[in-house]
Amino acid sequence: MLIMTRLNTILTLSILVLLLPFLGFPQSFDNFLYVIFGGAIFVFSYLLKKDFDERGFQSKNTRDTGGDDISP
Repeated sequence: MLIMTRLNTILTLSILVLLLPFLGFPQSFDNFLYVIFGGAIFVFSYLLKKDFDERGFQSKNTRDTGGDDISP
């Protein structure tokens, strides 16, 4: 459940960063929000990776095949 919350937070912050230039804020305020949103995306991504590592998730490319690899 916590993983989905962090994924949704990253998605929402990413959409805000995408829309930020079109919202009409002054440039200095835009720059401030870019730093805040970017830092938050970094923190939530790090926490999400930490959760994946603790739960033992592996990517498809690094999954152990059990020695059945028949590639030349």
